[in-house]
Amino acid sequence: MYTDLVNYLACGITPLDMNSNQKKRFFSQVKSYFWEEPCLYRVCGIIKRCVLKEETNSITSHYHDSLCGGHASIDKAIAKIFQADFYWLTLFKDVYKYIRACDQCQRTGNLSRQNVMPLNYILEVEVFDIWL
Repeated sequence: MYTDLVNYLACGITPLDMNSNQKKRFFSQVKSYFWEEPCLYRVCGIIKRCVLKEETNSITSHYHDSLCGGHASIDKAIAKIFQADFYWLTLFKDVYKYIRACDQCQRTGNLSRQNVMPLNYILEVEVFDIWL
């Protein structure tokens, strides 16, 4: 799909191996993409850079495994990728598979409220606030 979009937007070459319904769908999708020399971009409210399938694993690992990721949940990792303005067609599925296969996340598991220390409020009292 990526190569078909780039070939059409850069050179005007339409994909040959599509039937009429697939061509209609392709031409309706092409309207939301544009090509600027090194990169393909998608316009969906804001402009996002489309990445190749080979780059998706490194982007996902950067926003999940690295210090800025902190082994975040699926939703938080996807939000960070969107905030960095990256996009690919199978983004949600790829991030879900990557995080489900993350060894460190599987070992720690989910922390529930039972595992967290209770938070007690600190009572701040001034000198003459309380009279007996």
